[in-house]
Amino acid sequence: MLVFNLVADPGGMVFSNFSYTLYGVVAGGKGWMQILIDHPELAQLDDVSRSAQTYALVLEAWKAHPFSIIVGAFKNWFDYLMPRGAGAFGFIRGIEAVSWANYAVRIVLSIFAGWGLVIAWKQRKQEPYSLMLWAAAGIFLSVPFVPPNDSNQMRVYAATVTILLAFSTIGLKSISGLVTKHQKEEFRPQESKPGAAILFGLTLATVTIGGVLLVKTLVKPHHLSPVGCPAGETQLVVRFTAGSMVKIGGVYEPQKFNVPLDSFVLHNEGYPDMHAALIQVVGDGAILARPLDLISMQYPLLMINKEDFIDSSGVYSLCVMPFEDEELTRRGWMEVQSYDIIQ
Repeated sequence: MLVFNLVADPGGMVFSNFSYTLYGVVAGGKGWMQILIDHPELAQLDDVSRSAQTYALVLEAWKAHPFSIIVGAFKNWFDYLMPRGAGAFGFIRGIEAVSWANYAVRIVLSIFAGWGLVIAWKQRKQEPYSLMLWAAAGIFLSVPFVPPNDSNQMRVYAATVTILLAFSTIGLKSISGLVTKHQKEEFRPQESKPGAAILFGLTLATVTIGGVLLVKTLVKPHHLSPVGCPAGETQLVVRFTAGSMVKIGGVYEPQKFNVPLDSFVLHNEGYPDMHAALIQVVGDGAILARPLDLISMQYPLLMINKEDFIDSSGVYSLCVMPFEDEELTRRGWMEVQSYDIIQ
């Protein structure tokens, strides 16, 4: 909070986007986008105002349906425990997003992890098992507030992968020991020497916090003069660099991130309705990008005409419009109408 108060925008809010997730849970586990489905008028507000309004709506929704938050929590736990792409082992996948092999591997790993949890509980008075059990409890209790269906193939659960695989390894070792009837080895913890770890942690914290304060002190903000946009279009100011855009379809060009059109059509990373709509607007090719808008400090999803590939790095003023397709608009996609380089 100290660093936030020193360097953040005075009108900012810590973890403002958590309000969207919380609303989705209170609404019965419908996902973080549910707030904009129920209250599309909030899309016109800035992030802080939208978050504040969302928290107020969370309270109203909870008062109206107090048990929906329990339903939402259990729905998220159910999704987490299933061997799907939005499950605990959803990061395990082959070339195909959906295949029997993915499910089989996830089920096997889940069995190993479950048995590893049992083994850890039996030895809970020893380290590192007690630490792992506390970590598992923390992960499990946080699942309702980090909906697996909104995790983009469990990307937001990346920090928990080590714990999951550790439990799977413990379970596998125990089961293999039962099968081969090897003598059980007693775990003998080594003497802890935390000095180096403490020194590293303090150094990292100092560099992290001190670096932010140093940058704020030394760096002066740039003043940009973007060109205006016609009525009905929204102005964005973004910085494009090499590799910040993806070219879908068309002729392969060196030094550019090219994705064949057929591969783009076949591979769906989630949100099938959005993907289907995106295929329609991409047509025989387009440019996709998600830069930081320096005006709103948001990350809009942009589609640029394939003939307008931006080759040079720099700061650009874009004029954009939302798509007519409701699904794309709801997901934040916009089409670039024109652009000018301003720096």
